[in-house]
Amino acid sequence: MVLAGIELDDNKFPMHLGLIMDGNSRWAKKRSLLKLQGHRAGAKALKRILESIEKTPIKTVTIYAFSKDNWKRSKSELDGLFTILRQFYKSDYPKLKKRQVKILHSGDTSGLEADIIDILEKMTRETKDNKGKVLNLALNYSGRNEIVRVMQELIGQGIPPDEITEELISARLDNPETGDVDLLIRTSGELRISNFCLWQLAYSELYFTETLWPDFTEKDLAEALYSFQVRERRFGGRIAKSA
Repeated sequence: MVLAGIELDDNKFPMHLGLIMDGNSRWAKKRSLLKLQGHRAGAKALKRILESIEKTPIKTVTIYAFSKDNWKRSKSELDGLFTILRQFYKSDYPKLKKRQVKILHSGDTSGLEADIIDILEKMTRETKDNKGKVLNLALNYSGRNEIVRVMQELIGQGIPPDEITEELISARLDNPETGDVDLLIRTSGELRISNFCLWQLAYSELYFTETLWPDFTEKDLAEALYSFQVRERRFGGRIAKSA
């Protein structure tokens, strides 16, 4: 297929794409705007990119919507971020639901306001049988916290240490059906993964771009996908050489 003028191999798409949508505040600062305006611009960019992804064979997208570490931000910024989620539920969610998108939530609900928890529960419940793309919202999420919660569950069930396997842990992650992340895209030039999907990123391909998230376009997405497609994924092994 061709995406934004770039030829892509239909057979080499990542099935699970992770997005760390960084740079909203810097985008706003460069334009002498409020941080909240940057986050709103970021929400519009997400809408555009999700529409682009629907054209591709990509099955699952996990977005880092809100980290557990983000609670360190100012109250006004936090209030603004959750207001955007409420607006997403009213304006964008019905369209996604109609397009058969399945909504998942990864993360801890403790500390979230009751209406936010209600929104997350309604979206996941109402779309659980949808057969289209999967949108996984990593909200109030931390990769380390996810692993800790799994281990607490295993210990609570009295499972002996020698019976704990990688498969057992994977099966108890927040949304095990999504599998490992094939490609992680992080915008804004930061070269780190910031506690995002630590277990699922074990053999992910990483793609970093200087582009601030609100400026991220379909062409940027296509370039990231092309970069993924020309790499050799070894998963700890070696590529067999032809005779």
